Amino acid sequence: MTFFHRLLTTKGHALRLPLELRDDVELYVRHLSPSAPGPERAPFGRRVDLWAYSVMTAVALGLAPVDDKKAVRGHRFKDTGSIDLSPDFCTLLAAVAAAGLGLDGERARDPAEIVKYANRLAAAGCPIVIERLKALDMKLTPLQKLQAHAEEMLEGLDLVSPAGEAQAVIE
Repeated sequence: MTFFHRLLTTKGHALRLPLELRDDVELYVRHLSPSAPGPERAPFGRRVDLWAYSVMTAVALGLAPVDDKKAVRGHRFKDTGSIDLSPDFCTLLAAVAAAGLGLDGERARDPAEIVKYANRLAAAGCPIVIERLKALDMKLTPLQKLQAHAEEMLEGLDLVSPAGEAQAVIE
């Protein structure tokens, strides 16, 4: 358990996804029932997985977080105290929030503000994720569409040089 994992999970903070996409979110999250679609059709095991992918989509694409009021009205599906977030992901969320909120401010150290900022990023990235999953390419399953989307984002980040060496991304 890391410092940021304890910081974000000791007390519950609401995780939210866009309310207007609630039905679409449910379509791509596996549910524990015998008739539920498998991972090929519902590639996310939990809503938090789709939420995390949405946050990282917004970060990878350089999207601005949505308006605070809109994110607050989002569909609350869990809180950080009742869900298994990986310690590494908690550290990543804290770093992303610090970059967006400023390193010197109190907000960047406040777990509620870190989660609120991540929710705003999820609200920015989720429509893109859902749009990609709903694309009309009948040759690909939603899981394959998601894999292609992730690969395109990684290529867009230009993290690896043609020689295969990691490099810093500088704008």
